[in-house]
Amino acid sequence: IILRSAFDIRVLDVEATVTAQGTRAELTFSCPARQAISQDIPIINHSDREWVIQSSLSGDYFSGPKEFKVPPMGAQGPGMAMYTLTFAPSWITNIAGELTLRNSTIGDSYVYELSGIGEDPVAEDHTQIECVARKRTSDVVLVRNILGSEDCEYVVECDLLGISGEATFFMKGDTQAEYDLSIMMPRGGEFTGSVSFKAPTGEYIWYTIQVKAENPAYERVIELNAKARTAIIADIPITNPLDETVTFDVLFEGEGLIGAPTITIEPGESKIYELVYSPLLADHSDGKLTFVNVEMGEFWYALHLDAAEADDI
Repeated sequence: IILRSAFDIRVLDVEATVTAQGTRAELTFSCPARQAISQDIPIINHSDREWVIQSSLSGDYFSGPKEFKVPPMGAQGPGMAMYTLTFAPSWITNIAGELTLRNSTIGDSYVYELSGIGEDPVAEDHTQIECVARKRTSDVVLVRNILGSEDCEYVVECDLLGISGEATFFMKGDTQAEYDLSIMMPRGGEFTGSVSFKAPTGEYIWYTIQVKAENPAYERVIELNAKARTAIIADIPITNPLDETVTFDVLFEGEGLIGAPTITIEPGESKIYELVYSPLLADHSDGKLTFVNVEMGEFWYALHLDAAEADDI
């Protein structure tokens, strides 16, 4: 700066140090409970000096290094380093926090408002089971103690009909154990569901289950013999062992079979289902009679259909 007057001239040397306003931003993290998600925050150094960055971090489940260095500008361009911020919620939550990165070399600060969302946990594992419908089998699920060093007694729930087990499951701290599943699917087909283990704290761990059940073998073979254009009736006894009324859907496979589409049986009782065989033409074939109910499952009878030539008129 040059100052002039009628009497003298003064020259002042001025040296100024400018500090940047710094960075202020918001970061939102979202991931399932007991999982982790990370975000790299780049710091770029255009100066010829190495920077030392110190961090100050608040907020549960957030973590990152306390200090890191950013190299100076070189022949390849500006120096750069990453600050890795991690969010790892142990359970379902909504957390606020703040991260401050202070450049102790030049005095800059970078401030980040943090928001962390812990979502419902994902399944720990997927179990595939192959079995035969109405035939009991077993399998296991390897369960860990989500309370860490504390003992835990889980309450167990399964939403898949045909799979059962103990209602509670006790585990010592820092252990894993096998939980026994008893499987008897009521009917054939492919089914999906889950089994969950709820801790006294309200936290839970769960597993997905897929069951491929083959159709059961037939109950017995029923021989049906009739002449064409005549009819015979086969009486088939059906029992309801449950303490509630049961209605079966009835399915036919084969020519000339006639019967009611459903049959309803009172608790603890038996009832006769009348199957009519009335062939139109002489033939020898096989058929199938199937009874289906959600609670009792599926069972069926193999039919041997023998239709002789009709009498002469």
